[in-house]
Amino acid sequence: MTTIAVEPAGALMPPDDWPDPENPHPPRYLGEEDWYDDLPPMSRVDGLEWELWAGVEQDEAEREMLRLKAPAWIFLPPGAELAAALEELRPQCESPVALIEAMKAAARMEAWAAAIKTAAMASFHRQRKAQAREIPRPTQVDSSGRPVDPERSWAAEVGAALRLSTNTAVRQIDTALHLTGALSATHTALRCGALPFAKALAISEATRALPDAAAQAVEAHVLRRAPGQTHANLNASLRRQVAKHTSYDDAERHRAAVAERTCKIVPLADGMAGLWVVHTADKIQQMWVVVQAMADLAKRGTPQPTTTTTASDSTTSDSTDAAKAAATSAVSPAAARAVPVEAADGAPAGATGGT
Repeated sequence: MTTIAVEPAGALMPPDDWPDPENPHPPRYLGEEDWYDDLPPMSRVDGLEWELWAGVEQDEAEREMLRLKAPAWIFLPPGAELAAALEELRPQCESPVALIEAMKAAARMEAWAAAIKTAAMASFHRQRKAQAREIPRPTQVDSSGRPVDPERSWAAEVGAALRLSTNTAVRQIDTALHLTGALSATHTALRCGALPFAKALAISEATRALPDAAAQAVEAHVLRRAPGQTHANLNASLRRQVAKHTSYDDAERHRAAVAERTCKIVPLADGMAGLWVVHTADKIQQMWVVVQAMADLAKRGTPQPTTTTTASDSTTSDSTDAAKAAATSAVSPAAARAVPVEAADGAPAGATGGT
């Protein structure tokens, strides 16, 4: 059988006796263009994915270089075939453009593997829950007499398998159930490699407290731009969309918090005391400005008494008294009752507030 020699640099060279005139099916010499032209045709799904996610970040020069020498794994979706192709990759022998594509291919594989892990966690939990319904167990207690939580036992199984704490396993199972349930579109994007797991987790965490219909509405809006956004931009978009569905509840919680505002003195050690004030953010800011103005006035030195009073000293004293009177008049009646002017040692008392 006729073979084609391979040079140390990796170039394919035909043998000296090629082609053989007596061979009815002689071997064909493959050049750089043939490597690109002979690639298997992409499916419509792969072509759309390449057009949307891979081609948008390439300029004309990069696309031309890939056209001349494009590795086959560039066009492969995440899966076993892509993993087998990347196993033979030698980064030290690839061009910078090909290495960028290799990084993107590895990121697609990471997302694909995370989707499998997520689906496995969710399926494990649902199967354990179905078994518990079919075969109800009697009430069990642990060594301290507390009832055994079966769901926490299932999370402990996952934690033991993945070397995670039970609390971490519980959080990951909740995320898996949410992604494979209400956020199925996010899980599909994760499985296709279009979305990394970190962004899928951000979408899940932001919509965890929403009803399924609202969570899917937020998902449908942010998922269109999420693959091309940074994490900061995605989080900002999530906050805006979630706020559209939680504005009424937020307003109700704010009104309830305003009704529970308080102001009290907190005794401290060494003859000290603190002032705890809870009010709206704007009122706390006003109180803070007033306290700072009082502190600035208290830090000013007291003029020493002299035997002779001149016209300039009288003018200075009058201006100081006028400044103190102006600062005192800036305090609203409610703030004047809540915030004392000075503590026992002469320094202003502190005020803290929560929004």
